[in-house]
Amino acid sequence: MKRYDLRSYLEVLDERGDLRRIKEPVDPRLEIGALARYACEQYGEALLFENIKGFPNFRMVGAFESYSSGPDYRMAKVAIALGLEPRTHPLEIVEKLAASRSAKPIDPVIVDSGPCQENVLLGEKAILSTLPVPLLHSGDGGPYLNTVGAFVMRTADKSWSNWAVARGMMVDERHFFGATFSEQHLGMVRATWAEDQRIPIALFLGAEPSVVVAAGAPLARHGQDESAYIGGYFGKPLELVRCKTVPLEVPANAEIVIEGRMVPDAAPPEGPMGEYHGYIEGGPISNSKLFALYEVTAITFRNDPIFPIVSAGKPVDEDHAITGPGLAAACLDILRREGVPVASAWMVPESAIQILAITLAEGWEKELKGASVDSYLMHIAEVLKNGPEHTHVGHWIMRILVTNDDVDITNPRDLWWAYATRCRPGDGSQLLEDVLIMPLLPMINTPQERKTGRGRIEILNCLMTSAMHDIKPATFADDTPAEMQSRLLSIYNSGIVRQEQKVSH
Repeated sequence: MKRYDLRSYLEVLDERGDLRRIKEPVDPRLEIGALARYACEQYGEALLFENIKGFPNFRMVGAFESYSSGPDYRMAKVAIALGLEPRTHPLEIVEKLAASRSAKPIDPVIVDSGPCQENVLLGEKAILSTLPVPLLHSGDGGPYLNTVGAFVMRTADKSWSNWAVARGMMVDERHFFGATFSEQHLGMVRATWAEDQRIPIALFLGAEPSVVVAAGAPLARHGQDESAYIGGYFGKPLELVRCKTVPLEVPANAEIVIEGRMVPDAAPPEGPMGEYHGYIEGGPISNSKLFALYEVTAITFRNDPIFPIVSAGKPVDEDHAITGPGLAAACLDILRREGVPVASAWMVPESAIQILAITLAEGWEKELKGASVDSYLMHIAEVLKNGPEHTHVGHWIMRILVTNDDVDITNPRDLWWAYATRCRPGDGSQLLEDVLIMPLLPMINTPQERKTGRGRIEILNCLMTSAMHDIKPATFADDTPAEMQSRLLSIYNSGIVRQEQKVSH
């Protein structure tokens, strides 16, 4: 599989016609965020901003791992990032990622130098206004230094280094926030340190796109370094360099690196922010357990650096296209390890990755062993929400839709059809109470749920059983004899389509 750094990856998108170069001057205050948001909403090309007002030596990129502009291969950008063919089916991407969770990790190699340290700012020179930190939404509480880079933090005993994509808001020239939710690995690493310690951290922006996928989704297991996971995925070690002021390592080919240390017992207001659920939250959060304040100790970057952003909001953007397949892969792996006959899994991007859709393989009813379908579906939910990896994987899931494997769960049309025709109103839905949920969901969580991070989820029964033996889907694939299909497709493809004639008036 081909590996790309951010620059070579953008070259591939450019060659495929999936990159739009913006040479007009644009302002990092609102204009860049608005254009990136528009591109995502239009399923547009990646945007490379080459003329940023006030920052002549920097570039920015947005919509670079969102849905592709090609209507027949929406996940092409993510497929390319993972070294796969652009037309790889979304469920094949999930299968590849699920299998990679069992691959032998390959530890990274430490190199003496890397492009990420071509420019080094230390001490009083390490100020965040050097960077074009953008204000992405008019309702945001401030400019966001990080939306798609990865924080690096190591446990106090140095046994585990975690990389995690988490929001990071600029506070002033020398300080910024980072989210450290206890359900996520970054929060678990933080918990190994004493509360009064100045924990070393690094934040890298613009590493190779595969690293963003690994850091943005729960692919590496608890205690496994994402750098070793990436090495195992590609069968080749990742190259890292040592930071200048903190005892951590970062990808050598990253575009920008910010080094710093946590400021204990600090919780200035953070947010609001336009988030992955598609809304701008109602007000700032002041909670030193959810967010950490960091003091900058160094800034390093490549020559002519590229600052990556996600202008999060209504699906589909990078938050959904990057995180969704990894979440689905983790769920697929977990359920198969529990013996559930899962044919496929998909964390639906269009649902703002709130809905996990899974299909059960033919013959799934044998697994019931006298139990009801509802109790079996509740077992599936329990495995994901209360199983051994629930604190890292399961807390994302708000609804689980279970259907048969005749449904393409990556196709919203198929999902709506399965839900509308197979889920009985009322008794087709079950609730699992008092489980971990994502505390960033203002439209679902009550104040108590937001405070505790616990609430309810819904399980939707969209299965057709063998008792419905006289029913079959009325589709070309299901209703047309196999020996006839090839000839009919040939006839269809040979047909002549009259081009629309323009009439002048």
